[in-house]
Amino acid sequence: MNRRPGLAVLICRMFKRWVACGTALASLAGGSLGNANQSHVGAASANVNLDGLRWIGTWATAPQPSLPGNRQIFRNQSLRLIVHTSVGGTKVRIKISNTFGDQTLVFGSAQIARRAAGPDIDPTSDRSLTFRGQASTRVAARSMVLSDPVSLDVPPLADLAISLFLPDRTKATTSHILALQTNYVSPESGDSTAAVNFPVAKTIVSWPFLTGVDVAASHRGISIVAFGSSLTDGDGSTKNTNRRWPVIFRREL
Repeated sequence: MNRRPGLAVLICRMFKRWVACGTALASLAGGSLGNANQSHVGAASANVNLDGLRWIGTWATAPQPSLPGNRQIFRNQSLRLIVHTSVGGTKVRIKISNTFGDQTLVFGSAQIARRAAGPDIDPTSDRSLTFRGQASTRVAARSMVLSDPVSLDVPPLADLAISLFLPDRTKATTSHILALQTNYVSPESGDSTAAVNFPVAKTIVSWPFLTGVDVAASHRGISIVAFGSSLTDGDGSTKNTNRRWPVIFRREL
């Protein structure tokens, strides 16, 4: 018996009529988009020499206020957050949000790498991230920060691991709750952001603080932002499989 194609496949077939192959999809998961007037720190990285390339969002998610009764607290710990790219590029930068926070956040360091398996990374791809040239950064309440760009070959439809070190007692007031992705928290033992084999004290299924990953890619590439309800967010799909309909849509393009 022939199976009927899913909605994402049907939409993609129609979309292909007027968009060239190789188009990228960066899905923006459902939920609150936060404060449109929030300040942006580190935006100077948008003006660096990209050698004829331009910034394109390869992954993004909507910042949400964490549920008061289920708010994560981190202290002297590192987070390793896994995201799935849509478009590839040769440089990368990340966005960290404190949209719903009422206090300044302190990030002691940050790293990015291609994921190997589980919480572990490909050591040849590990890169330190800076913010206005500094390894650490402070993010004021109701604002966000953009990292400096770093050279990294980012494949399309691949997993990246972003690691953030939180030296102080920090409440995850801003996160994306329905990640459908296992993410990792280290013990309270200091900075583990550069660890190839990440020490895991516990796992979480949200994305605290991280709201976007951009890559420098060809001017011919584009991103499509999917707005929607929890279905766009992947509600009902299998965890750790990247089977949200925007991802399936991207694969079909």
